[in-house]
Amino acid sequence: MRRGFEQTIEAWWQSQDPRPLLIGGARRTGKTYTAEEVGRRLAGNGFVKLDFQTDLDLIAPLFDGPTSDVDAIMSRVADYKRVRLSKETAFVLFDEVQLCERALNSLRFFSGSGWRICGTGSQLGVATRRRCGLFRLYQVVGGMPAAVAVYVAHWQKGNRTSHYLLPKV
Repeated sequence: MRRGFEQTIEAWWQSQDPRPLLIGGARRTGKTYTAEEVGRRLAGNGFVKLDFQTDLDLIAPLFDGPTSDVDAIMSRVADYKRVRLSKETAFVLFDEVQLCERALNSLRFFSGSGWRICGTGSQLGVATRRRCGLFRLYQVVGGMPAAVAVYVAHWQKGNRTSHYLLPKV
């Protein structure tokens, strides 16, 4: 099974325009170990690991500023790690990425950027499902600032029904 997992990471590494690779699953099953082992083998000195579990207070500020500016993020990561990083050779591992909301948000902007970002997390599925649920709720409410404000105001008052959103007939 581990070999199949390694082959998946290797295929992702060799793809022409990789999207961030997200690896979720139960705790202590070898996600980080395997990604780190394969990343070091493939990228050599271009491998960088950011461990959000142990270094959250130090790493979170790297994602200050627009999360869409992935080159600026990677510049701050390189400065923090004191290494040179290039899109062509870097393999960046965001371990337990769900612990930093801004880092998790930045992943979508890495798609198509040329950077190879691998995110792991034992609660990654929970975090992404929660975000999808919030987005669906946003769509149902209408997404418009006034509609969202009305919904939030009613929700905070303890009104858990949605009848106020429907027009009276």
